[in-house]
Amino acid sequence: MKRPPCEVIVKELMPLLRACLARILINDYGYSIYQASKLLGVTPAAISNYLTAKRADERLVKAVLEDEKFSKLMRSYAESLVNREMEAGDVLCILCRKITSDKKYELGFKTLHERLKNNGIKEAT
Repeated sequence: MKRPPCEVIVKELMPLLRACLARILINDYGYSIYQASKLLGVTPAAISNYLTAKRADERLVKAVLEDEKFSKLMRSYAESLVNREMEAGDVLCILCRKITSDKKYELGFKTLHERLKNNGIKEAT
């Protein structure tokens, strides 16, 4: 049975987006886990789980951050968070809409899964 899109978004896409944003905030901006948690509106434990791949597939996080289009998109919104131009909920909503509505699959979830396949990495089920 095919899973409904909303289930995929809640279980896979949102944790992936938060994990990517957390990594960018910590690695690029030098934020602590606590500071990143405040900015993203989650607990420090959640940030720790994103960083240790307990809440998001590590291979997908790596694929996003290594992909030029995805990385540029994520980093621009992380900068908006850091500069307090946007709140985390708005950023996540915009990113989700961009990714899920992309008809060309340039930024779609399918692109990430294809990239993993092309690199010979088996997807988690």
